[in-house]
Amino acid sequence: MKSRRYQSGMSRRRGVTLIETLAALALVATVMPVLTRAWVITMDAASRSQSQIIAAALAENRLSEMIAQGDLSQAESTGDFGDEHPGFAWQAVLLDWAHDPRLREVIVTVTWTRRQINYELSMSTLVDPTGT
Repeated sequence: MKSRRYQSGMSRRRGVTLIETLAALALVATVMPVLTRAWVITMDAASRSQSQIIAAALAENRLSEMIAQGDLSQAESTGDFGDEHPGFAWQAVLLDWAHDPRLREVIVTVTWTRRQINYELSMSTLVDPTGT
């Protein structure tokens, strides 16, 4: 039987070489900007979606309030949503509907600004102002 002897000072320990470390750092340096940009785009899209959901709910609520209160006398009205939803404003327009003269179309448009870009979302319904 042969015995294995190692010379003093020499060992068979394995470690990470400098080249492997540099290659890993180069890979991280290449991938990180791409991942960071993807994260920023995703967060921006989520924020934009949240604003659209809020605007849709506000438009629907304003439309329902107008119909429930019978507030259909003015052809156009505007307002905002106060301190609960700062930055969101609304405009309501009442139009004759071409397909049936008894009906009117109520259009509520909610507007808001985000990062110096103006956005708007409109919602409409048909109403019979006579209530028949």
